[in-house]
Amino acid sequence: MSSSTASTYIHFQTLLERVESSPDTPVFKLPKPYAFGKEWVDVSYKQFQGDIERMARYWIGQFSTRNIPTRSVVGIWYVSWNIHRIYPDFFFVQVTRIHIC
Repeated sequence: MSSSTASTYIHFQTLLERVESSPDTPVFKLPKPYAFGKEWVDVSYKQFQGDIERMARYWIGQFSTRNIPTRSVVGIWYVSWNIHRIYPDFFFVQVTRIHIC
């Protein structure tokens, strides 16, 4: 196992431990859309874990429908996107179309 792979597993293991010990504790805050930085939403460890797992399932599905083997190196080209200004220094980028190379 490479050192970068090992450190990835350490990060996931740390997240799993935090979810187990304090699932509802906020791990970070996100600006609430269209509140212009005046309101923030807590993201708990459990929600963050769920978001990671949901995105992993999505990308596994995208790759498997294209017959891309597990652990392949891929390039993702964002063909089109929308940028939403939340606050002067915060942007939300919504990807509307991708091309996987």
